[in-house]
Amino acid sequence: MRLCEVMSKKILFVWHSRNDIFTYIPVIKKLLENGHEVCVAVNDTEKIDIEELTNLPTTIKKMSEYATSDIRKILRSENAGLVVVGNAHTALCKAFILSAHTLNLPTVFINYGITWAPKTKGRYLGDVLLTLTHEHLRPTLKMLLHSKVMPEYIKEVVLNARSGGYRSAYGVCTKTCVIGRDAYNLAVKNGICGERMVITGQPMFDTIVEEKSIRDEEDIKARLGLAGKKSVLFLTQALVEDGIWSLEEWERFMKAVLNALTPADINLIIKPHPREERERYLASLKNFRFILVQREEKLHKLLKIADVVISVHSAAVLEAMLMERPVVLMNFFGNPHRGTPFEGRRELCIAESPEELASAVMDVLSSPEVQRGVVEAQKGFVEDHAHNLDGRATERVVGVIESLLN
Repeated sequence: MRLCEVMSKKILFVWHSRNDIFTYIPVIKKLLENGHEVCVAVNDTEKIDIEELTNLPTTIKKMSEYATSDIRKILRSENAGLVVVGNAHTALCKAFILSAHTLNLPTVFINYGITWAPKTKGRYLGDVLLTLTHEHLRPTLKMLLHSKVMPEYIKEVVLNARSGGYRSAYGVCTKTCVIGRDAYNLAVKNGICGERMVITGQPMFDTIVEEKSIRDEEDIKARLGLAGKKSVLFLTQALVEDGIWSLEEWERFMKAVLNALTPADINLIIKPHPREERERYLASLKNFRFILVQREEKLHKLLKIADVVISVHSAAVLEAMLMERPVVLMNFFGNPHRGTPFEGRRELCIAESPEELASAVMDVLSSPEVQRGVVEAQKGFVEDHAHNLDGRATERVVGVIESLLN
């Protein structure tokens, strides 16, 4: 194929969730700089309100705007030469991947976060059903049927169940851009061909290098109305939305955490997961004192003013560690760390009860020596899960995409 023909083909990104798009944005910017055309197909449930994307010269369409459920027709109408996904598990992304392959188009999966341990067949199949339900079963099935990839989708579900979900994440696209060596090694261990994967790092982490050099902490504090106290940033998870906890269990957990930290003279900042309902916090926890940030608040800005970060097992924890913030993980109310990368990592600061959480947080806040020790202990985890924080992950991902276009 001649160079002019390659450059005339669009690169189509499938936006399934907000995590996808924040990973995509630096890659899209670089591709545009290199002269490529880019279009974005958006899950109908997503709100297109991210100015950093909408201000770029790209075509952005919701699935319903295409007036067809046949993904092959969408790819032809957009003159797509390659498809990029940020979540290879969902039926929407899977339909794009499988449809692209029927047209002999290459596909790329950009690994968003840290890699979980393999799931049992039952747990994986349960997640498939949950995903289909979240994506609205009827239009999803219609899309798979009209694209004539339903048999391939069923086959993938069966194969994925056998591999604990790893085939879905790392083995179905032409190439997968992996965040770090741990993800690569786990995938290979679970039967994925190493040649399908390239360890690139996470494009979103490139901004951390730049962010560290910007001294705007006082402006951030003023915008959030923070008093002159130490700040604790609570990064939450979509545990209710993912079917891991019931609403009652979530409320019991949150109240236990807030009760434990209430006596402390701190700014408690809560950043809900993008898929969580912000209103739930305001309704269920109205008797507690905390700062609930808007969904648009950038994580890296919040991390800069956090004296300590607390979480259960959010992928954002890795970003906190990369920004050298001390992290206290919570592993109580059941065993939420089971099957996660945090399980068995005894070097990390992990609280097994609300009382241990309060004690660990106060120890970190009151002792610079303890704070340095926690940050130092996190470095091994970072080395396992994040590749080379050199600000060039975006460049490596774009290199993978362009190599497939050529």
